[in-house]
Amino acid sequence: MLSADELKKKIAVLKKIKKNTIAISIHDEESLEKVKKILNTIKAKK
Repeated sequence: MLSADELKKKIAVLKKIKKNTIAISIHDEESLEKVKKILNTIKAKK
C-alpha cells in the first residue's frame, strides 16, 4: 500500500509521460466499477 504522498508522486511521473492514470482501491466499490467500465469499453472495441 502506498502513502498519499507516494501515490501523488507516482501519478505525477506517469502524467509526464502522457499515460492516463487513476487511483483505485479494492475496498472502494465505486472505483472498481470505474475500472470495470473502462475495461469493458476496451474489450468492446476489440
